Amino acid sequence: MSEIVSSKKLTKIYPGRIKVKALEDFSISVMPGQIFGLLGQNGAGKTTFIKILLGITRLTEGSFSLFGSNEYNHLLKKNIGYLPENIQFPEVFTARQSLAALARFYEMEPSLIKKRTGELFELLGLEKIADRRAKTFSKGQNQRLGIARALLHDPDLIILDEPTDGIDPVGRKEIRTILQDLKSKGKTIFLNSHILSEVEMITDSVAILHKGKLLRTGTIHELTHENTHFEIKISRGLTLEEENSIVYLEKISEKLYRYNGSEVTELNRIIDKVRNLEILIEEITLRKSNLEELFIKTINADERVN
Repeated sequence: MSEIVSSKKLTKIYPGRIKVKALEDFSISVMPGQIFGLLGQNGAGKTTFIKILLGITRLTEGSFSLFGSNEYNHLLKKNIGYLPENIQFPEVFTARQSLAALARFYEMEPSLIKKRTGELFELLGLEKIADRRAKTFSKGQNQRLGIARALLHDPDLIILDEPTDGIDPVGRKEIRTILQDLKSKGKTIFLNSHILSEVEMITDSVAILHKGKLLRTGTIHELTHENTHFEIKISRGLTLEEENSIVYLEKISEKLYRYNGSEVTELNRIIDKVRNLEILIEEITLRKSNLEELFIKTINADERVN
């Protein structure tokens, strides 16, 4: 199965008196039907990468592809929906007029424009503001209209830059449901977001970008389970001889121990050995990293090295 989005050793350097390396040797791949998250702090290079994909900015070195093509063209534009960060609409246009103007860019038939606009207004809760001018929109309403704009022509690849920015928690949940429904229909979603708890809930794979460099990439399961461990609280501390007799058990404090793994079979062996010592097991807790913890740990480790 071919990648929908891919890059190989992509580098972008902005020229000037002081050259700025926005991306360096950046390589990722996004498969069809995935929700992929590109994570990074402000200025990490996330938006630069999207602009390269869409032909807004030219790369310096390396390569990329969209649907197997290494340049954004007329045919691709009909297959890609894009929500830019901080999207703005003409203040004098209503929500309906804004979508109608974009629909003509995609050469959509008038009957389809009316049908599709109605569907999206209902989906995104925009019916009440459909005929209001953009200058009256709240940040959240503006963002919802931006998402409608990205979905208007029913593209196979949807690129979203901070899709829930300015949207309240209830609205963010609605957007997550919409994205998961799009995925179930075979759409591929590429998103940038700084709300990591939200990214963890909906993405299949992520990449962590810091100062233009790719630090980590993988599935959510792979990345959040790599530090999985069990903590075992017991009724008394183990003697040194007892500790040495139980393989894979690491002491945290007097009565708290850790098994650095996720294999239940091995955990059961440890439990049996502790019980054979006539020691009461008071509590067993599964601990694993969440995406935010992993992100902070990864960024901090890179800062220490560099």
